[in-house]
Amino acid sequence: ILMIKIIISILFFSVSFSAENYNIQLVYNIEVNSFNSNSNFGVSDVWGYTDETGVEYAIVGYRNGTFIYDVSTSPESPDLIADIPGPSGSDYYYHRDYKTYEDYLYIVNEMTGSDIGMQVIDLSPLPEESPVQLDTYTGFNRSHNLWIDDSGLAFIEHYSGDNVHIANLNSLPNNPIYGGTFGNLGQNCHDIYTRDNIAYISEGWSNQFGIYDFSDLDNISHITTITPLNSGYAHNAWLNDSGTHLVTTEETVSKTVKIWDISDFNNITLAGEYLGENGLAHNVHVKDDLVYISHYSVGIKIIDIYNPSDPIEVAAYDTYIQGNGSGYVGCWGAYPFTDNNYIYASDMQN
Repeated sequence: ILMIKIIISILFFSVSFSAENYNIQLVYNIEVNSFNSNSNFGVSDVWGYTDETGVEYAIVGYRNGTFIYDVSTSPESPDLIADIPGPSGSDYYYHRDYKTYEDYLYIVNEMTGSDIGMQVIDLSPLPEESPVQLDTYTGFNRSHNLWIDDSGLAFIEHYSGDNVHIANLNSLPNNPIYGGTFGNLGQNCHDIYTRDNIAYISEGWSNQFGIYDFSDLDNISHITTITPLNSGYAHNAWLNDSGTHLVTTEETVSKTVKIWDISDFNNITLAGEYLGENGLAHNVHVKDDLVYISHYSVGIKIIDIYNPSDPIEVAAYDTYIQGNGSGYVGCWGAYPFTDNNYIYASDMQN
């Protein structure tokens, strides 16, 4: 067994369900420590993209913008192919969020500075040429999170009165246009997930998860609300592949990752729960009945929810070797939607 001391900001893992190393093997770590702030923060969320030739890329936020790495050509020495500057003021944690649609990358930033709004990056020149930064969409200014629906609608966390701002990418993905708003619905929105014209909004300090019908963008309607018992900060939510269960996180110490049976919106029930050793989870993504959790100081956790009432931890990798405390340190994001069987994980410190 090779023991490695890791100084990490973004990690690349291959997943294999063997009996060793909690079933996750480190492929490579990239140090961007020099780009962190004096408070040892700067690295934020992570996403991925695959070009038309099959080359895969990891996209990660850092203090001054966004890095894009080619992780296919040489996985054990990923190549930095783009550095996209972004707003970098007035945010201790340097929040950035990413989604892709067709051959475009969309970036929102919570910071102040130049180029606020939703940055639009054309990835189609890859792999022969570098990505091209296009005009920024300025229908809003700062944002913490965004989600892009399969229909080409971007749902953007915004401010009171425009709690979820909608941009339409359908006609021209390189030039988004205004698509609508949730107005006062989704109060205290922190994160958005959608499928089949239904939005699942993690409503932050409202301590609840709202479910909405947006089949008519001019008349978005509330369906129901999930309010966990003694709820914490409603942070994020993701559906399982079949759409029968919603997995939620509450970014509050001792609050579990919860699996809700939503097969009947009139009778939503709690099916199962999970929490890692540090007692504080951040985000979840679901792929093939596996929940990939960025679990702060204990790193990546993967749980199997084939039986939602009995979630089982099947893999883990600790990205933050300084300890397993309950603070907001360590693994921010864990992106599993790759074709190369990798997970891209971002760690705020190191």
